[in-house]
Amino acid sequence: MTCLGISKLIEHSADDESMLQTVTSSNLIVLVLNTASDSDDRVASAGMEVIQNLAKTSFGINVLFTGKSPAADRLKELIMHGSSLVRIRIFAMIACLLKNSSQAVSAIKESGVFKILELELCNKHDILAQMNALELLHEIASTPIGANFVIDGGFLQQLISIMSSTETDGIVRSRSMMVGARLISPEDSSSSIISKHDAMSIIGNLNSFLETLESSQRGEKEAVFDALGRIGMSKNGAELLFEASSGTALLIEAAVGKKGGSDQLVAIHALASIAGSERADPLLSNEGEALLRDLIFTAREKLSRRPLSELIQWLLQQPYETRRAVYRLIISLAPRPWFVLDICPNKEIINFLTDPHSEKSKEGMEWRHACCVAVSRGLFKFDQSIQEQLQEVIAKVQAAVARGPYLAREKVEARPLVVTQERF
Repeated sequence: MTCLGISKLIEHSADDESMLQTVTSSNLIVLVLNTASDSDDRVASAGMEVIQNLAKTSFGINVLFTGKSPAADRLKELIMHGSSLVRIRIFAMIACLLKNSSQAVSAIKESGVFKILELELCNKHDILAQMNALELLHEIASTPIGANFVIDGGFLQQLISIMSSTETDGIVRSRSMMVGARLISPEDSSSSIISKHDAMSIIGNLNSFLETLESSQRGEKEAVFDALGRIGMSKNGAELLFEASSGTALLIEAAVGKKGGSDQLVAIHALASIAGSERADPLLSNEGEALLRDLIFTAREKLSRRPLSELIQWLLQQPYETRRAVYRLIISLAPRPWFVLDICPNKEIINFLTDPHSEKSKEGMEWRHACCVAVSRGLFKFDQSIQEQLQEVIAKVQAAVARGPYLAREKVEARPLVVTQERF
């Protein structure tokens, strides 16, 4: 309760430097920092919230990181000599600051508190310490400011070294690749922050690692698929994947090459991301589009020799988690004429997508309707002659779009209510 009170006081006094000076001039902040080693997670969390609120102010940043104060000395002491749990708690708090504040980035760099994280990242004899360091870097890299910190802080080359080492534990290696993927395609940025050379080095390591994995190494394979999908979320990242496409080809084979497979669900989601499910404009360059189409049809011919629409039809009959992945894939591929022409002649697919009773859950209905909207837009990209050939399909899809996502009735009729008379 004391920590919560102090946190509220600092939060409401963010613009009052005299009040903040009063709070920090005593030994109070040192005592709050000591809660990082408390056995009660709730106490430790409340203490870290106090420090985080203080560090959101310019005055607090100077006190904690750049100034010579008992609080700054105690913070460094806990990081350097505290237990792994204490370091995780403090670094998690610092990670939240690094994601959104350029001022915090400069102060934390100057303080040198992340030196211990660099040592943990390179500690091949302690997998848990490496994983903790990678989790923190993954969290920090989720924003452009944080991603720049990871790159400028010297972590990028360490990550590439971990990815390329065959002696590195597979789980550590795959997690480092996910961090690298975020650096290529940060969540809040449309362009890559790292150089093309470093980006291609990360993608090359992903491809090499994927090619060496056995079918039994399901976790590592799915992690690599996730990383490739993360890279492909941005247009620049997707284009880079097709420049070095061996890993992307394996991903597409897992997604659409055959029916079933333990890694198919993850691969479908990753392919949907690469195809543009999260981009305002899903289409790539002409070369990228040609490679995407060729890889998909090559995978089908290599492993099945059956039309892509047949696989889509089969997947739509699977449990909801699989259908949701397929909906994402349909929506991302629908702006491409070759895909629309492949699925529209399949009456089973069109009937499923346009039937308001196909899905029972609200989310499922909304996904199904979003597919109808995407397919409808794709159909109207064709010239008049093709539209005339697909007239029946267009009418059906348009009716589904107009009906809306939910169980709308075609015609509502009044019906008499007949009940037996109550007798006393």
